[in-house]
Amino acid sequence: TIMQKYCPSIAAGGVSCCSDEQMDNLASKIMPAENLLQRCPSCFENFVQHICGMTCSPNQSDFLYPSEVVPFNATHQRITTITYDLSAKYMNTTFESCLQVQAPSTNQLALDLMCGEYGAEYCTPERWFKFMGDVANFAPFQINYVNDPVPEHGLMPYDPVTRPCNEGAPGQPGCSCLDCSASCPAPPPPPPPMVPFTILGADGYAVIMAIVFIIFTTLFLSGVFCCTPQDNAVGE
Repeated sequence: TIMQKYCPSIAAGGVSCCSDEQMDNLASKIMPAENLLQRCPSCFENFVQHICGMTCSPNQSDFLYPSEVVPFNATHQRITTITYDLSAKYMNTTFESCLQVQAPSTNQLALDLMCGEYGAEYCTPERWFKFMGDVANFAPFQINYVNDPVPEHGLMPYDPVTRPCNEGAPGQPGCSCLDCSASCPAPPPPPPPMVPFTILGADGYAVIMAIVFIIFTTLFLSGVFCCTPQDNAVGE
């Protein structure tokens, strides 16, 4: 089912606030993000967690607050802005797991297309979520993300389980090296430094050269001395 595909942790709990129609709508709304992040399943699974929580969690009132409501008709109101209390840990881990993901069929990173004017180079978790929460971009209504408890509304940060990009779901591999540098094999260790060659604590090569020099100098001087004609000591 759509619930099991996108929101397995909520589906496993057996209780949700989603109708089939809402799940169909969720699937259609997250499809653009799925198309951009699908190369790295860990990234996409992290990302979709907070959307599932906002849409289907039975504990929404613990971390969501309708901060702006306008009349819809004579009997109903419509929410135009919500405050979403989301843990900094979740935002940071999700951002890090998606930072290097390549957008399919482009020469760009996914966050180049999902972080507005900042692009991937200058994007931060706060900038990314602010851009995605803007009603003018991806969100169906304005979403203002906060990271701290909001006592006046009884909010505590929502902190769903996340995993780094090099760690897949149980039984699944992590993301590829191209989309996650942590998945790349470690470089071989550097070779150990060479042990210097010494003789009695001195540079061994210098000692050998000095010995050779002394030997050849001694042989040369000996040869010169032996081959020089000696004066005849007997007078005529």
